[in-house]
Amino acid sequence: VPDAGSYTCMCGDQKTKATLKVNALPVFFQEELKNKEVIEGESTTFQCKLNKAASVEWYKGSKLLKPDGKFQLKQEGSCVELVIQGLDVTDSGDYTCKCGAQKTTAKLTINALPVLFIKSLKDEEAMEGKVATFQCELNKISAPIEWKKGHKILKSGSKYKMKHEGKIAELVIQNLEVTDSGIYVCISGEQQTTAT
Repeated sequence: VPDAGSYTCMCGDQKTKATLKVNALPVFFQEELKNKEVIEGESTTFQCKLNKAASVEWYKGSKLLKPDGKFQLKQEGSCVELVIQGLDVTDSGDYTCKCGAQKTTAKLTINALPVLFIKSLKDEEAMEGKVATFQCELNKISAPIEWKKGHKILKSGSKYKMKHEGKIAELVIQNLEVTDSGIYVCISGEQQTTAT
């Protein structure tokens, strides 16, 4: 603190001396974090304000957050921000800004987007003994899916090979037989796409 130090008063050859000790104001949050509710895929910003500039740390639960492609930590004087990009459901939880012993916490709730098929199954025609492949695309990465032939749930094995990488789901039917003809369905939640 610049005003702290020794002060001397002199009058002729007389002088007196005193020391000034300035106690710094404790840091506290003038404006606390507010709870947020946002839709999956969007970005959000948590903001809070201290009574004076001081360094802070951000946490999700007990995990210390570091700046990366997902999290941006910003500070301008006593105003601090946490920007979270590309939100998904796993980002829900409590976020805390800490400054020494002081802290403020808010809850982030992410509302999941419904799963939709953005590329439907297409009808296939193949020769007996060959391979047929059905493929569809969802709007969400690794959304849970299930394959059916008619009403029968299909399991991966020597006859059926199922792949699900990112947003693409694929069913491969090996060693085709005439009895493999029928309606094939890919289901995710309440959405489905069909082909023959």
